[in-house]
Amino acid sequence: MREMVIFLAEAGQLPTVWQPQVEALPPDLPMASPWLDGLRPGQQRSFASASAAQALSDLLTEQGIDRGYVVAHGFSTLVASLAASQDDRIAGLILIAPRVPPTKRQTRGLKLMSRFLPGGGAFDQGDLARALDALAEFDLPDVLGRIFAPTALIGIDRDQASQDGVGTYLKHLRVATGASVPAKPAHDGIPSAVTPIISDMINTWRAPTSQD
Repeated sequence: MREMVIFLAEAGQLPTVWQPQVEALPPDLPMASPWLDGLRPGQQRSFASASAAQALSDLLTEQGIDRGYVVAHGFSTLVASLAASQDDRIAGLILIAPRVPPTKRQTRGLKLMSRFLPGGGAFDQGDLARALDALAEFDLPDVLGRIFAPTALIGIDRDQASQDGVGTYLKHLRVATGASVPAKPAHDGIPSAVTPIISDMINTWRAPTSQD
């Protein structure tokens, strides 16, 4: 039974933000932190949620993985949810600050904020803007209703958008739990308090034969 953990960073963040969480998991457990398809610097095609979700399935296939666990942050939680809704090899989801599709007004605000994202020029602001437009068309209730994998939802204290997201996801998911953690201390926007939760949930979900 081959297993893998896939970490998805928030749109506009580098995949390396997950280093503390990677270090907290067993070293014999394969892990990956890919760019969201369509947002990797230098990639020619534009972001689309369907192709981004398919890229996760393709990764599982390429690596010969039987069970995958996806940890996602912010708007990447939408991509993780879509992947889980169509690939039953995804055996668990951990969604941090889960987001609902942005309204047009929110999209305009997020595009403005994206101009100030760090990254040393690694991100194409046009790609981020188009990604936000694509996510605005996302049918979240339909996607969540097709997920059978257990899901851990983690809101962030004083982040109303994340708390609203947890409530929305709980309403539509079949098997889910919700929790809230302090915003600080944090590493690149990811609260440190999520690290033990991620470790505990994945250890709970792992196939017994994988831990022998």
